[in-house]
Amino acid sequence: ECAADLAMLERAVASFRADNGVAPASEAELVVDAYLRQFSQLYDVHYNGVIVTQGDTCIGAG
Repeated sequence: ECAADLAMLERAVASFRADNGVAPASEAELVVDAYLRQFSQLYDVHYNGVIVTQGDTCIGAG
């Protein structure tokens, strides 16, 4: 579950960067611009497309 969610977010960030020339500022930007269908419950996207764990479920995973 962690690996699949992480891969989904990595693809979304890469697609956003390729299309826009900049990294997304947040996970919300990815959802609003339709790069993600829904928010991840396991990870969050911070400024400059940095993906971080959200909660304890996926710490050390991936």
